[in-house]
Amino acid sequence: MNVRRVTAVAVTGAVGLVVALLSIGTSPATGAHLDPERTWAGQRVASVVAAQRIAGGGKETLTLVDQQVRQRVVDVDVPGDSPGDFFLLDLRLFDETGQAVVGRGSVRCEQGISTTNCQATLRVYKQGQITVSGCIYKHLNAVNLAITGGVGQFKGAGGTLRSFDVQDGNPVLVLTFVR
Repeated sequence: MNVRRVTAVAVTGAVGLVVALLSIGTSPATGAHLDPERTWAGQRVASVVAAQRIAGGGKETLTLVDQQVRQRVVDVDVPGDSPGDFFLLDLRLFDETGQAVVGRGSVRCEQGISTTNCQATLRVYKQGQITVSGCIYKHLNAVNLAITGGVGQFKGAGGTLRSFDVQDGNPVLVLTFVR
């Protein structure tokens, strides 16, 4: 009798461990709770011109229209929004008219307690790369990130990236450089 009970407990324990390990490995990554498009898009505006006007600009600005190519959302803890969840975006970058492809972008944003922390690299063909980083504060409905550097023509760049949600269009990124 004791042998059977020990065997049953061992089998039940092993099955429980396998189920637990499988559930860790296949943690829900649907990301239905996170909305990368909404988080990254920023303030809603009527047009690209309106976005440029709000961003202010300076002597050196670059306006890009971004189109999301792929996204992945990873839910690392309990289902739903929680610190540590993150999303990845692959972007196709267009000139300000939205007609000519001028580059690619890669974005990673991680859910904080009350912010979303984002880092991105934007590659502008035949010119170089721009890196940006910063926090998106949920209650502000605005994306204002620091330009933290770059390579090629953007070597030593600093400044600000602002993202806007253009009605009936793709998000617009307005980069204002300070050198």
